[in-house]
Amino acid sequence: MPFLDFVFGNAYGVDAKEAEEKLRSKYPLLLHPEEKIELAFTDRGGKGRDKEYFTSHRILVKDGKGIGSKRKNYKSIPYEHITAFSIQTAGALLDGDSELAVWSTGIARHSFDVSSKNADIFAICQFLNMKISWGDAAGTQDFIESIPASILEKKKQTKAGNLIDILGDNAAQIHPAEVEDLFKTQYPVLLNDENVQIAFKSGRDTYCFTNRRILFVDVKGVVGKKIEFLSIPYTSIHGFSVQTAGALLDRDTEMKLHTNMLGMPYLSQDFRDGRADLFAVQKVLCNHILGEDRDILHDVDRLEGREDSKGGFFQFITGLRFDQRPIDATAMDQVLHSDPPILLSAEHVEMAFQGHRDITIFTTKRLLTIDTKGITGKKIEYFSVPWEKFVAFGIRSAGLIDFDTEVLLYTEMGFYPGQEGDHEKNIPPVPPRPEESMLELSFNKNVVDLFKLKYYLSRRIIDSRVSQRGAPIDLVAMTSASPDPKGFDFLFNWLGGDQREIDPNELNEEFHTNTQILLDDEKCLMAFKSGRDVNLFTNFRVMSIDVQGLTGRKIEYTSLPYRSIHAYSVESAGLWDTDSELNLYTRNRWHLAKVEMDFRAGKTDIMQIQKLLSGFIVGLPSDPKMIFHPKNYESTEGKALGLSSFGAVFEDGMKEIDTTDLNAKYHNDLPLLLEEEKILRAFQLARDIFLYTNRRLIDVDTKGLTGKRIKYKSVPYKHVHGFAFETAGHLDNDAEAYAYTTISQVYSNGPPRSVGILKVKQSMLVKYTNVYEIGQLLLEHVIFGKLTKEGAPKDEEDIVINPEIEIIFKY
Repeated sequence: MPFLDFVFGNAYGVDAKEAEEKLRSKYPLLLHPEEKIELAFTDRGGKGRDKEYFTSHRILVKDGKGIGSKRKNYKSIPYEHITAFSIQTAGALLDGDSELAVWSTGIARHSFDVSSKNADIFAICQFLNMKISWGDAAGTQDFIESIPASILEKKKQTKAGNLIDILGDNAAQIHPAEVEDLFKTQYPVLLNDENVQIAFKSGRDTYCFTNRRILFVDVKGVVGKKIEFLSIPYTSIHGFSVQTAGALLDRDTEMKLHTNMLGMPYLSQDFRDGRADLFAVQKVLCNHILGEDRDILHDVDRLEGREDSKGGFFQFITGLRFDQRPIDATAMDQVLHSDPPILLSAEHVEMAFQGHRDITIFTTKRLLTIDTKGITGKKIEYFSVPWEKFVAFGIRSAGLIDFDTEVLLYTEMGFYPGQEGDHEKNIPPVPPRPEESMLELSFNKNVVDLFKLKYYLSRRIIDSRVSQRGAPIDLVAMTSASPDPKGFDFLFNWLGGDQREIDPNELNEEFHTNTQILLDDEKCLMAFKSGRDVNLFTNFRVMSIDVQGLTGRKIEYTSLPYRSIHAYSVESAGLWDTDSELNLYTRNRWHLAKVEMDFRAGKTDIMQIQKLLSGFIVGLPSDPKMIFHPKNYESTEGKALGLSSFGAVFEDGMKEIDTTDLNAKYHNDLPLLLEEEKILRAFQLARDIFLYTNRRLIDVDTKGLTGKRIKYKSVPYKHVHGFAFETAGHLDNDAEAYAYTTISQVYSNGPPRSVGILKVKQSMLVKYTNVYEIGQLLLEHVIFGKLTKEGAPKDEEDIVINPEIEIIFKY
C-alpha cells in the first residue's frame, strides 16, 4: 500500500463479491435482495473506514464518523437520477489520484478519489456509461454534416490568430472520426456503439457532440497529464442558445447550455467564426433535446399573408414598436427552415411575434426567441426551450395605462442571485434577476388576443396527451356557491385574502366558450374566490386568477400543472385563526418555488383539497375510483399542549408508534390517505407525527397551545431522488434518516438570493427503531418501487439488463 494513497485518502478497489458477502452478513438490511455489488472501494489505500459501493442500482457511500466509527452515514445515489458525471486522470509528480464526480437531481455533487496505481478510471467511466439513463432521441433526426467543405477549404490562420483563439477559448471544428477513435482507444470514455457527430478543438481542449451526450475534455496543468472528461446527457439540458459573431473585432460565436443542476446551472463555449458551423451545433442540440414530433395545431391562426405594418408613428407611441406584435407565421416558417436553418424539418412555426428588432416564435416543439444585439445587428442570439421543460406559465393582461400583455414562463433553470451592497464603500446592492428561471415576454395589447394566447400555451405546456392522470376521479363539481361575505367577514376576507367556495359549473361554461382557457377534456372540479381573485382546481392543473390594481383591468392568470407539483401541504385553522392554508412546492427557483393560498375557515374543507391533490399527484391510474366523504368545514381535532409535550422537548428523536389506529384515523376520521394507501411506519415526538406510507412521506406538525392548527406536508417518493441514514454514535440516543428531494428551497431572497434543494430530515430513538429498517423502506420505495415514472406497474420488457463490465484492480 503506497504511503501517499493512505495519507491523501485515495480509495483502492477491493473484491466486490467479498464486499457484498461481508456487507450482507454484517448489515443484512443494507442491500436489497435483488441488488448486487459490482464495484467496491475502500479509502486510504484500502485500509480506511469509508467505502464506495457501486451496486446494480445505485452508488452507496458509507462514511464512518467519530472515534470508533460507531456513527455511520449511508448515502444512496440512484443511477437513474444522475444528470452528469466527470472523471479526472492523475496529474504529474505527487498527484497520484484520479477523481470521479457525479451530479444528480437529488444531490448536487458527490465525488471521491481513487488511486491511479490501483484502479482504471476509464473502466469506472465505462461502468457508469452502462448505468445512467442517456435517454433515446425522439422525433425526426435531421442530417448533420460532420465538417463542412467550406471549413476544410479555409486557409491556415496566422500564429497571431491562433493565439487570439487560444486566449479567447475559441474552438474550431475538427474531424469527428479522429475524435471518436481517440476517445474509444487511447482515452476510452465513449461507448462502443456511440458515435461522435460533430467535434471541436480549442488549444488542448476538445468538445464533442455524440448521439448520447456532450463531452467536454479539459486538459489541465503544465504537462497536460491531468485531464477532466465531463459528460452531460442531453436529457439534462433544459434550454440552449447559439449566438452569431458580431462586427469588427468580434471573432467568436457562442453556445450556452442551461441545466437544472445546482452548482452547474449552465455551460458555455465559444467557437471561432468561420471555422465552426454554429448552426450544425444548433441542429444537433435540436435533434436530441426537442423531443417527439408534434402535429401542428391547425385551428391556430398563422396569419398567412399578413403584411407587417412595422410600426409607424402611432404604433410607436402606443408601444407597438417595442411590445411584440403578431406577424406571418408561415413566412417565418419558410425563413427559419432555410436562412439560417434554425428549425428541424419536422418542426413548424405556429405563432410569430416581432418587436423593435427581436422576434418570438412558438413552434410545434419549443419556444424560440431571436435577440438581435449591437448597433449593426450582426450578433444574433437564438434561445430555445422545449415545451416539456416549462414548469408553469402565466399571462398578465394590460392595466388601464399599460400598453402590453405579458407572458410569464417558469422553468427549472437558474437565476442571477444579485450582489450584496457595501455601506462603507457606498456600493448599492444589486437585486436578483429571474433570468432563465422566469422568462418574461411582452406583447402589444391592441393586436394580441390574450385568451387565444393562453389557450395555445395550455395546449403546448400542459398537453393533456401526456399529463399524469393520477387516480380515477369523477369529473363533477366538488364545491358549491356560498353567500357573499358581509360586514366584518367581508373585511377579514379582503384583508387576509381568505378564499371561500364557489360553484365551478359557471366557470366551466365560461372558460370553454366565451373565454376559452381550459382544454377540451379539462374540467374545473373546485373553485374558490377571495374578493376579486379566484383559484381553480381542474383535472390537469391549479389555476389562479389574480385581479390587480384599483380598476381591476390588470389580471394575472397562472397555470401550474399537477406534474410540476413535487410536494404540497395543508394547514388547518387554529382556535383564533380565520384561515386555513395550502402550499404547493415546485423545482422552479423564482416566485413559484412555493405557492401559498389561504382559505376562509368554516367555508372550505381543506382536507378535501388535500385529498384531491393526493389523487392527482400521488394516485395511480390503477387505483380504484376516489371516494370523497361529505365535507367537514370544522377544524381538524387537535391535541392541546400538555406536560408530556413539554417533556418531549428534551427528547433527542421521535419514538416509533403503532400504525393500526393511525391507518383507521387517516382513512375514516380524517381523509388524509388515499384508498390504496397504507401507513407502513409511524413516529411521534410530543404532538408531532412523521409517517412513511407506501406512496409518500407525511410530516404532521401540530402548532399552538390548543393544537387546533395542524400542518400536513406530503412528499411523494417519486420526487425523492436520493436518501441517506445515519446510525447513532456512542453517546447518542437517536439516528437520522434523510430524503433528498427535487424541491426548491429558498434560503434567502437576497441579495444575494440563495436557493437549494429540500432535504427532509427525521430523527428517531434507537431504543425503539432499527434505522437500517428505515433505510430498507426508503430503498424499496425510492429505487426498487414497482412503479415507472408515469405511475404504471413495470412490465418485464421495460427492464433493461446491461452487460457486465469487468474491472481488474492492481494491488
